[in-house]
Order: sequence, then structure tokens, then C-alpha cells
Amino acid sequence: MRTWRTWMVVVVACALCLLLATHSVCAQECVGDCNSSGTVTVDEPILGVNINLGSRQVTACPAFDCDNSGTVPVNCLIQGVNNLLEGCAEPCPLAAGTYTLTQAEFGVVRISTLQANPLPAGGMITLDVTAASQPECVHDAVVPFPGGFTTSAFCISGFGYTATLTQTGCGIGRVASNGGADYGVTELGDTSSQPECGYQQMCTTGVDSKVRVDVAVGDDTPDSCVGGSVNVIFSVPVQFVVWTENTTPPSCPAADGTYNPESGDTLILDVQQILDFTTDTSAASWMDLSGDGCAFAGNGPALPFPNAGACWDLAAGSIRIAASGNVAFASAPLFDVSFYTVLPYRISAPQPSQGATCASPPLINFDGTAVRCLE
Repeated sequence: MRTWRTWMVVVVACALCLLLATHSVCAQECVGDCNSSGTVTVDEPILGVNINLGSRQVTACPAFDCDNSGTVPVNCLIQGVNNLLEGCAEPCPLAAGTYTLTQAEFGVVRISTLQANPLPAGGMITLDVTAASQPECVHDAVVPFPGGFTTSAFCISGFGYTATLTQTGCGIGRVASNGGADYGVTELGDTSSQPECGYQQMCTTGVDSKVRVDVAVGDDTPDSCVGGSVNVIFSVPVQFVVWTENTTPPSCPAADGTYNPESGDTLILDVQQILDFTTDTSAASWMDLSGDGCAFAGNGPALPFPNAGACWDLAAGSIRIAASGNVAFASAPLFDVSFYTVLPYRISAPQPSQGATCASPPLINFDGTAVRCLE
């Protein structure tokens, strides 16, 4: 124990020397302020070391639990030393941790020129949010897989189709807990010749299931929040499946919410998609991105669908997120179409962070444009 204690003291001392030399400012809230005095005193990092070594409980100074993990890792000790030297920064309004978003009300989904369809309540999203950077108060977030994103099956009115969105991988995002971020999303699709995506479909090819989508984040205008204060954006990869259930008469949505080919269900569409949810504006449309004179290797219509979410209201525990996108149907009567969805959620109090990571995140540039190739 003495050896470990000595090692930890050396670590803290080295961190102290390094910070004195560089005067860097750590991206955290006031870690190490055990008595909530607004400052960190010399005795408090020592208490943090004792908690790390196990001789004291984390309840002796919860302010050293900087990642909401129930422990005091070395990085939290270093942040406490930084706050001893530099003073405590103004705390960010959102704590690190795992937040559960529950869809307790109906949302809405619209595809092409069809009427808007209700998306039944019952869906859930898990956001594992890291500690904030300073002074912007921007947090990274992960939607873990599996189980990080679920929605109910919904009906596509006018056709009697049932549709589902099923998470296929982990998601990533950002949370600006002080507001003022620029998370507007614009998506432009093109299903004609796209060398970037490895296909050469021409304007007269006909229906297809491949699409290039240019996703731009930001419109040089900070988000404005009415009723809330926190800007959110995150991307989740999903499988989009549409089918007709083999019942008489066909139920819509399917009673079991599952495509069952062995029961005679008829598949209409099965494509990979990425949903880019935002509390800001979201719009999807079609454009000739390759310069071959058309945006479709098939049919449209090329209708834009602008919509918007609503900022995370910390006091009310509510949020509304919007996503738009472009889908290439490989069969009639719908070919290349745009869609949007707007979903309301209630947000729980944070639980300890799961430490979720995303080794293969969906392609998105939170500060610019990314080019995706979907099929």
C-alpha cells in the first residue's frame, strides 16, 4: 500500500509541476472542490488520492468523480490539481452520465408526397454523455449498440405498408449544454452516376437502391432555443425495412411489428440508412452532385422536407429531435424519395456513465460536410 500511495503522490506531484509549467486549462467542471467552497485547497487533492487508493470512500468527495463513474481515476486527480492552480471554471449545466430518452408521445413520419404518419410512442434512446469541455461546454456522446436506439413499427398511409427502423451499429453525437451551437443539418442526395461511390448509373437507368448523400452540419447561424437551453446532434445507423403483412385484411402497422417472409409477408424495401437527429433544423432534398445532368437514376419527386426539433429543456426534462434523409427505393411505386421524422422524448436523470465507445462510427462531420454512399 505504501508503494502505491507513494506512486500516486508522485503522479499528482508530476501533474502539478507540468501544469505549473504549461498553465494549461483542463476541460472540466470544478473537480476536487470537496466542500463546494468554489475553490480547491491543497488538502483536497490529497483526499482524492486516498479515495483512488481505496482508503476513503468516494462519498468523502464526490467532486472528484469527474466522469460520474463512482470512482476517482488519475485523470480526475489531475483535473483537481489543475483547478487548485487555475481556479474553478464556471460549471457546465449538464453532468456527465448516461441519459435515457423515452418517447412517451406520438411522433410523426412523412415520406415523399404521402400524408404524414404517426409514429407510435414506446421508442427509447440511450445517450452516454462525457464530461464537458471548457469554456464551450460541449460534450461528446455515444449511442451504444445494441439497445441504444429503438422505435415502434409504423404505417405508411395510402399503401398499407408497415415500416421499421432497426439500429445496426453504434452512434455518435455532440451536446452543447450552454447552447449556441450550430447543429443544422442539410442532406443532398443523388442516385445517378457517382464515381465516388463506385457506381455509374445514368439518368435513364431506372430504379435503383444506391444513393450518394452529402451531409452538411451547420449553416453559420447558432441554434436558437425556445423553452430549452441545450443543443443536441447525433447520428445512428439503421436498417429501414418496409413490407406488406400477409393477413386478411392486412393490418397496418403489422400486429407483431416484424417482417416475416416465412408467413408470406411481401418485402417492399430493405436498405441501410443513417439517421441524423438534431434539435436544430433538418432538411433533405435531391441535387445533381455528379454533374451528369440529373439527380435521379429513376424517379422522384425531388421534394425538400425542412423541419426542426426543440432544444433539450433541462428543467422540464424534455426534448424534440428531427431527422431528414434520402432513400432510393428499388421498386415501384416509390423510387427516389425524401423523408422526415420528428420525435418528442422525456429525459431521465443521469445514471453513471457506461463508458460507451464507438469503434466504427457513422460517417458525419459535426463541423462541415461528409459524403456518404448508401445502398
